[in-house]
Amino acid sequence: MPSLAHATDHSSRMLKQSVNGALAYYADMISALNGNYGGGIQQGLAGVDVAVDQVSSVQGELGALSNRLGATKVSLNETKAFLSNLLSSNEDVDLVSAISSLTLQQQAIEAAGATLNRIFQSSLLNFLK
Repeated sequence: MPSLAHATDHSSRMLKQSVNGALAYYADMISALNGNYGGGIQQGLAGVDVAVDQVSSVQGELGALSNRLGATKVSLNETKAFLSNLLSSNEDVDLVSAISSLTLQQQAIEAAGATLNRIFQSSLLNFLK
């Protein structure tokens, strides 16, 4: 996927070329109209059709870029809200409750370790010694 800057530069160049091409076609068509040259008028109209197609293509690219930017903006806003909530919950933690919970978990781990130690001491191999 091309970068946003690359895509914007490409679209900008295409738009300039389309506008310049359209102006050249219009100038040729005006000359053909002033000279009453039917073939030049048809070529001018065909050129204007090409220029309109090019401008429509550039508009489509710019619309796609706009959609990508909109989606990126929404995603960034959601991420910002999530991170703000996360930071707020971390900063607003009740210190007494957190220490109490940590101490309770530590005691549970120590009790589980002591239980496992007793189980290993009373294993079949120790019994056979």
